[in-house]
Amino acid sequence: LALYVYEYLLHVGAQKSAQTFLSELRSGRVFWDLYCAAPERRDTCEHSSEAKAFHDYVMLLMPAMMIRVMNRHSKDEAAM
Repeated sequence: LALYVYEYLLHVGAQKSAQTFLSELRSGRVFWDLYCAAPERRDTCEHSSEAKAFHDYVMLLMPAMMIRVMNRHSKDEAAM
């Protein structure tokens, strides 16, 4: 997940944010913030609004990502 976030930041041209993310990641703060912001832990752990927004955004994308994976899998099976 961290690699995906880092590569996404580079892809959209946010090099400074990517470097900041990488340095934060090395300290463990990003992982803990994302862990605490998960929907099942939001009421019991303190977390940043950015981490909450990240989870919310990923949850919105999940159905579309699953459809893509399923379509790719179907095409691979048909090619065999």
